[in-house]
Amino acid sequence: MERFFNTAGPNRPNFNYTLDPLKRFDLELKILRGDLEKTIEKGLQQTWEYMDISGGVEEGHLIIFDRSKTRPWEEKIWRREMDYQGHPITVWGM
Repeated sequence: MERFFNTAGPNRPNFNYTLDPLKRFDLELKILRGDLEKTIEKGLQQTWEYMDISGGVEEGHLIIFDRSKTRPWEEKIWRREMDYQGHPITVWGM
């Protein structure tokens, strides 16, 4: 079974994506306008800068919202584990 975000009930770590509530992390949100790879590149840099400023942050998350009405949800929802400047950053498409 593929894991997913559960927004309607209790979270089950074996089935749902989870974030440790005791860990510090930074989030950067972007709306996709134009090229996806350029949006990711810019977002990774910004997320890393926030992580660097925050100090002691172990991980970053970059969330890219695709508001296209013509693209199906199956193409909009994805996840990539990336490394930027030696820091793990998870990039989410939504």
